[in-house]
Amino acid sequence: MSRIEQNSATFQKDPTEFTPTSFKVIGKREDIPVLKEIGQKIDESKRLKEEGNQYFKQKDYKKALSSYNKAILYVIGLVGEDDEHYQYGNASSKLNKEQESIVKELKCSIYLNISQIDLFNKNFSKCVERATKSLDIKQTAKGYYRRAIAYMELNDFQRSQKDFEKSLQLDSALEKDIQQKIQQLKQKEKQEDKKSQAFYSKMFY
Repeated sequence: MSRIEQNSATFQKDPTEFTPTSFKVIGKREDIPVLKEIGQKIDESKRLKEEGNQYFKQKDYKKALSSYNKAILYVIGLVGEDDEHYQYGNASSKLNKEQESIVKELKCSIYLNISQIDLFNKNFSKCVERATKSLDIKQTAKGYYRRAIAYMELNDFQRSQKDFEKSLQLDSALEKDIQQKIQQLKQKEKQEDKKSQAFYSKMFY
């Protein structure tokens, strides 16, 4: 068997639900039982999210991340009527309005929680990615705040300041903390400017 055939043999599209971009990896998801009913998938996602929250409180971020990732797997392929993939779904993937609202809140919350773990682990690019997924579903002060910190650590100062300002617009209680972060941002930007000037000055004689 060729290498390409070996690789393709390890993947099999999951026939139980429509997921536009995800594939089931055989032998990698034995701990993810296949559930066909939407209500079961939502309930299991909620359970795993709460499990992740408990691990998070215990500062066991590795286990928390594992639980959150499993929680997302149960709802990632579920689509509401406004979703572009709705027409391609089957009975086990199409949501009614109430279910759609619940699933959106679940996804938003889980991605938001994962973004905090990314910050703790200094995975700033991943934090931007997860926070953005959360914000695409629902704009929250926490989402903008966490993405702003990640942008600051990535030296993307303009985007960072914009996100801090959006976070403040959504939650005025964060004003003191955000003003401190913006000052920290400006200081970091000045330091980076000095480093750049020193670097480029060495290139000229």
